[in-house]
Amino acid sequence: MKILIAGAFGNFGREILRAAVAAGHKVTAADKVVRPVDFGGFTTRTIDVQDRHGLKGIAKGMDIVISNVGLTTPHKSLSHEDIDFEGNRNLLAEARMAGVKRFIYISLFRADEAKKNNPLLYARHRFEKELIESAVPYLIYRPTGYFHDLANMFRPMVEKGTGRLLFNARALINVVDTREFATYIIANLKAGQGVVDIGGFETYSYKDIGRMFFQAAGIKVHFKRIPALFMYLQTWYARLRKTGQHPSLAYTRWALTHDLVSQHIIGTRPLEEYIKSLYP
Repeated sequence: MKILIAGAFGNFGREILRAAVAAGHKVTAADKVVRPVDFGGFTTRTIDVQDRHGLKGIAKGMDIVISNVGLTTPHKSLSHEDIDFEGNRNLLAEARMAGVKRFIYISLFRADEAKKNNPLLYARHRFEKELIESAVPYLIYRPTGYFHDLANMFRPMVEKGTGRLLFNARALINVVDTREFATYIIANLKAGQGVVDIGGFETYSYKDIGRMFFQAAGIKVHFKRIPALFMYLQTWYARLRKTGQHPSLAYTRWALTHDLVSQHIIGTRPLEEYIKSLYP
């Protein structure tokens, strides 16, 4: 099949790209920045999802559009509303005009519960609603999170020698390996329309996960508990100062206090194996 992958060169996007190419599909990889990868067999296109005119015709001739588009780093002048919602809506408009057979969207677990004070999740929720109400056949995936998300959280703590966890936070999570999830997506391109939660086969607390990181690095485990109010004030200050960090802090605070455990489980790679691979 002819597949357009938007957001193809981020951490997860390139795994979708790898899986699609390996499965023999004709793939166009689109992103704002085209980065080198260790495989070929696809064409590239540089896009800005905010530029509706620049996207014109991008989905023409495609069977499937897979969107992994989202704002992934703090930005002072761009918002999740701009990219996660408006940008994906621009892609959807092109997909609709091109008459694609399916639009696959990578969202986030529990996005349907999002509130406005969690801008990252709320923007995903708004686009999910837009996609569901469109005339385009759709498939929405809601992963609980990825292995590398935990690495981004805990590796800096390991480097400092101290882990920080919210006081009284006992949330659980079952994250998934990106390569296994990407393979699953490509193997199920013809799955029925709907919304699918995705999680890994192991469920841990954040303290358990942090302990694995410290042990893999050969460092004595040491955690400090911080009050939830501290993180709330940190989030409030970032919003007041317009540093661009408010959405990611708000999402992290929410994630640390809510269970992110999907009953739909995929994958076989243990989280601990991934963590140990980071500290050879």
